[in-house]
Amino acid sequence: MDFDRLCLKCMREGVENGVCIYCGTQAGFVQEPPFALPAGTILHGQYMAGGVLGCGGFGITYAAVDLRDGHRVAIKEYFPNGLGTRSMGETGVISLVDMEDFRYGLEQFLSEARIIYNCRGTPNIIQVEKLFEENNTAYYAMEYLEGQDLKHYLKERGGKLTYRETSELLEPIFDVLSQVHSKNIIHRDISPDNIYLCRDGTVKLLDFGAARAALQEKSKSLDVILKRGYAPVEQYYSHGRQGPWTDVYALGCTIYKCITGIVPPESPQRLQKDECIPPSELCDDIPGQASAVLMKAMEVLYEARIQNAAEFKAALYGRTFMDGAGRKGSYGGGDTGGTSGEDGTVGTEPPQVTAPTSPGNMDQPGNMTQPGYINGTRTGTSKRVTVITSSQVSQEDKWTLLAKRFGAYVIDCLIVGFMAAAVGGFAEIDTLQSLYVLTFLLYFLYGFISEASYMRATAGKKIMKLQVFTSSGDNLPAGKAALRNLIKYAAILVSVGMPFYLAAALELADVLCALLTKKGEPLHDLISGSRVAGPVHYRVSEQAAEVKVEAEKPQGIPVINCVSGHFSGQYFPLEGGKLILGRNAARCNVVFPQDAAGVSSVHCEVIYDSSTKSVIVKDLGSTYGTFAVEGRKLEAQQMAMLQIGDSFTIGDQNTFLVVIR
Repeated sequence: MDFDRLCLKCMREGVENGVCIYCGTQAGFVQEPPFALPAGTILHGQYMAGGVLGCGGFGITYAAVDLRDGHRVAIKEYFPNGLGTRSMGETGVISLVDMEDFRYGLEQFLSEARIIYNCRGTPNIIQVEKLFEENNTAYYAMEYLEGQDLKHYLKERGGKLTYRETSELLEPIFDVLSQVHSKNIIHRDISPDNIYLCRDGTVKLLDFGAARAALQEKSKSLDVILKRGYAPVEQYYSHGRQGPWTDVYALGCTIYKCITGIVPPESPQRLQKDECIPPSELCDDIPGQASAVLMKAMEVLYEARIQNAAEFKAALYGRTFMDGAGRKGSYGGGDTGGTSGEDGTVGTEPPQVTAPTSPGNMDQPGNMTQPGYINGTRTGTSKRVTVITSSQVSQEDKWTLLAKRFGAYVIDCLIVGFMAAAVGGFAEIDTLQSLYVLTFLLYFLYGFISEASYMRATAGKKIMKLQVFTSSGDNLPAGKAALRNLIKYAAILVSVGMPFYLAAALELADVLCALLTKKGEPLHDLISGSRVAGPVHYRVSEQAAEVKVEAEKPQGIPVINCVSGHFSGQYFPLEGGKLILGRNAARCNVVFPQDAAGVSSVHCEVIYDSSTKSVIVKDLGSTYGTFAVEGRKLEAQQMAMLQIGDSFTIGDQNTFLVVIR
């Protein structure tokens, strides 16, 4: 092994001139998160740990290399969030709680590793090669997988698959669960992100992080890790009766998600009122019998549910699980879209799973080398994609708009009138002039504060589904909001010391302007440069797409595709040369909700340089940083160059991928 060329991030021999040719990491990169093991740490005298592949609530997964023969592995470290910590640059883990609690968790971690280790030889379960304790914690080394998990494969395919593809893809999971259940083991965490599609076409069951040996003679209840929408109701209770039927429910929900694009309602919610839509109403090609079987597997009460994976498979595929000679029987229960053989049986072809040549990420959403791309070539296809073309203010008929504005005005008058009566009574105001002044101030402050806020509307406008914008559709600046409301309510103030007809003339001018202008704009909107309409929205269209584009011969301008988070599945074009992401609608053209976790007001920008045909992401001083290329954190004003297939993440798992469409 040539250690001079070994990249400590991806653990491949690809360093040339201080930069890895595989992952683009520069020598001396900073490990993220900071409490992870320093890159280059030797473990068990055998493994060298490198960059972090993923970090969850129970542990950290590292890329690593076996120093004996140079093969790559993934190493998972017991590092429970809130129970332990580590000083930056150190290797030892320090317990933050009672040592007995920390040790109990460590024993469970090793117990779960032994479960997977004892399943070695089973082709559809990730293989563990060694367990050991070190640094006051525990580790296990497992095979390094290259590919993508089902969660990201779904997003790459537009959010859902056909029933035929789903049934072919997930068939091995039924078999592996039958084997696991025969050993009195329950997985307890079946979901799309724990089913991995390898480059060679193998489908593997990952992360027994919630697994426990469900031995019948034991009555001790153990903590479980819940995956909302996939966890059955018995997992929500400390003494809920769990068994193979628990995994049947989660697998049923996983299939449901694949063919409908929708995560089922949480099981406790279904227990109160079951509003789960039958898959036959959401999936065009699922046979009626298969839909009924799927709903049976997803029954809320375990007694009414299909009880084990073998029974589930036999019912769903309409065939005997395995005949006496060990051969698969024929399909039944409706056409699944397979090819008919000479004997009348329906055959299936193994699923073709494409993946990148660079390593997949087993734990962390939004892998930098997004599956579906090989050396910059997008090999996966999507029958339908969601494309965002532009952001604009919705258009409404002039008279409909005026009617809505009048309704909003009446509501706002009632609100301010109530406030004026309350304040006037409390302050014992008894002169007409003082009452006019108070009313003007209340109207002005009410309108100004409401319309200059991120809500962009008073209560009346909110009820009538209206908002106030600038003429270009941006947030109304405070100055314009003040001018708008000053003009709008000037007639009230004029009434204090001037003849009544002057106030009436102002009101009449405002109304006539609204009636006579083409867009129904009153005087206060014309002068302040504001307008009232429906909320700003992204124009979204569903378009057919069969994509295969080579990075060496780019066709068209790159776009960024959101593969997880708030805009999941949507595409943002870079025709204008720059996109700004954040929560501030006045400055950003990819606008997140105000409560988007970890997203700053103005977070980052993505720039397309047409002269060099390169894409650059730049952090704009965000609070929590922008994570780009291999998870490297960008500080304020730092930039990173992105290649086709690279991604960056902001906030809580809002991951965007650079693609060519």
